[in-house]
Amino acid sequence: GNWNLTAGNAVWNNAGTNVIWSQTSTTDGSNTATFAGADGTLDQYVVTLAAQMAAESITFNSSGYKITGSTLALMPTTTTSGSITVAANKTATINSILRYAHNTAANVSVGLGGTLNLGGGTTASNNPQWQLSGAGTLNLTAGTYTNNIGNFNTAAINLTGGTHAITPGNSNGVNIGNAAGQNVNYTVSGAGTLSVNNNASSGTGTGPSWLRLGFGDTGSNEAKLT
Repeated sequence: GNWNLTAGNAVWNNAGTNVIWSQTSTTDGSNTATFAGADGTLDQYVVTLAAQMAAESITFNSSGYKITGSTLALMPTTTTSGSITVAANKTATINSILRYAHNTAANVSVGLGGTLNLGGGTTASNNPQWQLSGAGTLNLTAGTYTNNIGNFNTAAINLTGGTHAITPGNSNGVNIGNAAGQNVNYTVSGAGTLSVNNNASSGTGTGPSWLRLGFGDTGSNEAKLT
């Protein structure tokens, strides 16, 4: 199906009534998007964006959905970033480019046994501060993903294609496993590229940036980068 603003494309259910998608801006979502039909096979239900759509957040409560085309802005307001949630034991794919509010926290949660495949990257000039969580799996399969700071606590993160470019700010950085309460494994393989770039600024009040493993966790939990 198509995700658009076209009159007559009343495929969204709002409190029992089928309606068209509505938004007043491509960078300020007016609604949340929840996909909860019958479970399908991997990428069975293809949802195509012909132009940029804006949502406050996106949730997958069923398997089989694939979002593709153009750009999906996850922005409840022009200055905040929305979330992606995949329920336990469900699988979803987003191959559209993800647009966030620059330098703001953006939550991505994948439940136990769940999988989120991302293949579109993020917009180059709008770095999200990714807060990744959940006991499931996040696959980065293509595109370029930019972050400055963030906490990567999803149990399994696989970078198999595209580029994950991390450029932390001064005296700040990215943590793989930050008080995660579980093992966190970030694996780079195939055509995937992970780059960590130090901030070029210097002088009074600046400090080093970092990519850190296993910060703040206790017990037998491990954070691995392979």
